[in-house]
Amino acid sequence: MSETSDGPLNGLSVVDFSGMISGGFATMTLADFGADVVKVEHPEFTDPLRDWAPTEGETSLWWKSIGRNKRCVTLDLDSDEGRELALGLVEKADVVFENFRPGKMEEWGLDYEKLREVNESVIFVRISGYGQTGPKSAKPGFGTVAEGVAGWAQVNGFPDQEPLLPPISLADLVAALYAVQSTMFAVFERDIGAGASGEGQVIDVSLYEPLFRLFVGDVEAYHKTGAVPERTGNRHPNASPRGVFETTDGHVTLSASTQPVFERVMAAIDRESLISDERFSTNEKRVENAAAIEEIIEEWTRQQTTDEAIAILEQHDAVAGPVHNLTEILEDEQFQARDNVVEIDDQDVGTLKTPNVVPKFSRTPGSVDHAGPRHGEHTAAVFREKLGVTDEELAALRQRGIIWCSWRMSRFVRAGNCRGGLTRPTRRSLPDYNWTSSGCRVSKWDSRWRGSETWRQRGGWRGKLTQRWKGLPARSPAISTLSLTRTPTVSMSSLHCRRLTSTRWCRLPTRRCSIS
Repeated sequence: MSETSDGPLNGLSVVDFSGMISGGFATMTLADFGADVVKVEHPEFTDPLRDWAPTEGETSLWWKSIGRNKRCVTLDLDSDEGRELALGLVEKADVVFENFRPGKMEEWGLDYEKLREVNESVIFVRISGYGQTGPKSAKPGFGTVAEGVAGWAQVNGFPDQEPLLPPISLADLVAALYAVQSTMFAVFERDIGAGASGEGQVIDVSLYEPLFRLFVGDVEAYHKTGAVPERTGNRHPNASPRGVFETTDGHVTLSASTQPVFERVMAAIDRESLISDERFSTNEKRVENAAAIEEIIEEWTRQQTTDEAIAILEQHDAVAGPVHNLTEILEDEQFQARDNVVEIDDQDVGTLKTPNVVPKFSRTPGSVDHAGPRHGEHTAAVFREKLGVTDEELAALRQRGIIWCSWRMSRFVRAGNCRGGLTRPTRRSLPDYNWTSSGCRVSKWDSRWRGSETWRQRGGWRGKLTQRWKGLPARSPAISTLSLTRTPTVSMSSLHCRRLTSTRWCRLPTRRCSIS
């Protein structure tokens, strides 16, 4: 988010080298509350989330959500110049995030000791599948595997069915929240806490450990009794009644884990006599007889609509609620009253609804300033602001492929508000072209093109693509010759060309090209 944010983290500078969900959600959360998050991506290979469905046209709505409030720059960290620029960003930062396989940052020469040389107070947050140490640390890790390793899948689901993975990226999201809170712990220790050390440190977050930590009491129980948690469906192993109950038109959720609430539920369903029933007289006994008490409650709920059941239960001050789908969530008066969904304008998809920032602060609330930016959208602005890079230096960096995207249009690029390598003034001079963040759309491209046809068949050329390339005007003021470093006998399909509504979009992720 902009450094002018009124959020509680205004003034906190974060450099985000991470990709995908865990690091992305962590830094998004910090940005939601005002931190200035600069996300670094490769000039050609973007964060994979930019390609995740669902999409609006060619724009990922996943990216629009998780990339919100950040500023996006590009850097080739494989190059010496790219590393030096990265270290320049680190020098100005409070916190650095990464979530590569352990050893990748060291391979780039961006290990903690190197970061500490330029900024001894930097906090280095490292998220990985198994952590930075241990016999499995070098293995690749995704949240799905972590959910199995941590024991979550084993206890999730019903007893007569196979282990069940969650329908969301649970391990990544929980790790992200642990990374956020640990970041703030480290900032407090460095700047405010007893001694206020002024020193940074490494925060090592794995994907499996935060999930494992949510099993409160289970390790202790196993140690003393040998009990191994198993799948219990919608039941809770320590409280009853608790679960999802069928109604005439849907389902209702109910929890009565304390004795007073249980007694209110019995009064609501007109079965107060069960309060003194020996099977249900205490919570411990109700857990032992969970099937019986659940059957009694569901016998009653099946005679009610969802709204009727909730109304009667709430009249008796019981705790119950509906099972919402997303449509019902967006229509729910509680969600609306608390502005849980906000509407913003986006340059790529237009009006966009997105979840609001949580939790709510009374004096310094967070906010959603913008959705996920385009690839490299803020490169020029950030490098000017933080590193003092000049327009001439930016142009030279683009020419050498250190920054921006794979289409390096060096002769006709000026610094500022870059979209796929072309500034707005340049785009205005090319009305027949629409430029995107990772390639170009050519609106005059031959719509009959088929990916199986080779460039040689379409253009009859060797090594250079001139005005004979169908789709490019013969006398374009900005584009006359496209030179490639690879022989042009590769099929269009291998270059990831995609069909658009009335255009062709061609991205060259593995080939350098320049337009002169």
